[in-house]
Amino acid sequence: MTSSRDRRFILWFEEIGADDPPLVGSKNALLGEVSRHLGRHGVRVPAGFAVTTQAYRYLVREGGLLPELRRLLTGLDLRDPEGLALKAKEARDLFLRARLPSNLEGEITKAYWKLCSRLGSGAKPVAVRSSAVGEPVHETPFGLHDSLLNVKGEYAVLDACRRCFSSLFTTKAVVDSLARRIDPVSSVLAIGVQQMVHSDSVCSGRMIGLDPRSGPGRARRRRARPGRRCRRIERSRIHPRIGVARAGSSSHGAGRPRGDPLEVARVIAW
Repeated sequence: MTSSRDRRFILWFEEIGADDPPLVGSKNALLGEVSRHLGRHGVRVPAGFAVTTQAYRYLVREGGLLPELRRLLTGLDLRDPEGLALKAKEARDLFLRARLPSNLEGEITKAYWKLCSRLGSGAKPVAVRSSAVGEPVHETPFGLHDSLLNVKGEYAVLDACRRCFSSLFTTKAVVDSLARRIDPVSSVLAIGVQQMVHSDSVCSGRMIGLDPRSGPGRARRRRARPGRRCRRIERSRIHPRIGVARAGSSSHGAGRPRGDPLEVARVIAW
């Protein structure tokens, strides 16, 4: 039986955890888990909320998008990349043209202003981040779906949510689904709306689950550079500094991170 919680469009990070990827996506579930259980140890997660997969399903149903998605995405052939890319773009355009249902729009707007009130007064910039469902966050290929930074104001947040939902059907995402024999139409997406952290004076980057030279469980590799450049690091447009966090010892590279789990969590959270 579906609970009332499972029918909600908005869930705050402090309400979610490791058991909730089907509802809020793997990224949001991890942020909620870290926020709830490691906050007392000094692990800081920027405040935010999840727009749930129920919201995505509601948009598809109320917007009448499902028949068109089925028409566009049924029978795609990986051997026809140009045709696949065209159909994927048409699927994205369905979401970009769609108007969010008024009650969903109202709940997102209300949650955005509630987040702003927690952070001070007036409209605050936020990150609007796609949160994939179906794969552990450390196994999801990077860059399949869109995330937008420095989004400010309720109308900009609503537009960013549409763009994130549409990115469920980027060419790369559709190819990934087909390669894993998953029907793209059956896929769902959640969104995280989160306090914008300005990392210009610090750094941004990505923690990778293992150091390929050491094997699983022994070390984690961190790639980072000053500023908000995580996607450019992954696409090899800039050259990051590389640090290796080894279990029970100091790491090599810039910043000298430790292998302690709390230190690893701090890097993931920020």
